[in-house]
Amino acid sequence: QFEADCDNLALARHYFARAVNAAPKDSSAWRLWAELEQKYGAHARADEYSRCALTLETEAHLIAAAPTARHPLARVGGAQR
Repeated sequence: QFEADCDNLALARHYFARAVNAAPKDSSAWRLWAELEQKYGAHARADEYSRCALTLETEAHLIAAAPTARHPLARVGGAQR
C-alpha cells in the first residue's frame, strides 16, 4: 500500500499480485487491490477484484456457519438410537 500512496502504480500492482498469489483465500488483499484500481480509474478491474473479495468473504461465512447449522429435519430432544 505504501507504493500506491507514493503513486507507484506498477509496483503496487506487483505487490498486490504477490499477496493474492501467496494467500488467494484472503479477501482483504483482493479488497485493497480493488480500492487501488478504483482510485486510479480502472473500474472494470476494480469490480472484478471486489467480486473476488465478496465471493471469498461469503464462502468464509458459509464455512464458519456450517458446523453449527442443524439439519432442518433433525429431532429436537427426542430419543437417540
